[in-house]
Amino acid sequence: MTIYYLYIKTHNITGLKYLGQTSNNDPFKYRGSGKDWLPHISLYGYDVTTIILKECKTRQELSYWGRYYSKVFNVVHSQDDYGNKIWANRIPETGGGWTNNILNFNKGENNPMFGRKRPDLSGPDSPNKSSKRREENKTKSRLMWSDEEFKKKMKVVRKEKWKDPDYQEKMKNRSKPPTKMVSINGTKYNSLKEAATDLKLDPSTVSKRCSSTHERFSDWKYINYP
Repeated sequence: MTIYYLYIKTHNITGLKYLGQTSNNDPFKYRGSGKDWLPHISLYGYDVTTIILKECKTRQELSYWGRYYSKVFNVVHSQDDYGNKIWANRIPETGGGWTNNILNFNKGENNPMFGRKRPDLSGPDSPNKSSKRREENKTKSRLMWSDEEFKKKMKVVRKEKWKDPDYQEKMKNRSKPPTKMVSINGTKYNSLKEAATDLKLDPSTVSKRCSSTHERFSDWKYINYP
């Protein structure tokens, strides 16, 4: 019987992730086939950690869980703080290569979730309730700030706050997080951006290499940041 493996591969040097599937007997040795993933491991080497998410008996089951985890991890659109993709996937993982039953794979008994009880979304802590409360609060806030009398009162309150020396000191001492100074092969840079510009790399790549424990990047490190 064929087993279809749904896996996550994470590059140990760059941190890039890839959600994929294979029927190969050894999914840990299997390198993947993504159009962005293959050039990446060709450039940085196959230094990868593999996690098996699901072992599926049918392609329908594989497609169901592939779509499920693609949505959970937002593999197509998720980005880091610098706008770089976290995953090497261009499209959701659906099992690939078959289309005949793609519209019916999640219907009836073919669905692995068939017969299971749906979660209760009517309770006080359900996502629907929380979303409704947030919208109600936003509406109340908009109504308050549309009232001219309320705006005048808040203006007076703010003026009174600024008369307090402790409040003034508190606001004066507010500052941005410390700049991430780095040392790369003995050269010191005042920021990730400065290092990235000099080395013609993305700031996220510099950050990942400075955080890496790989011996290849032992001379890449932060010098004043935890």
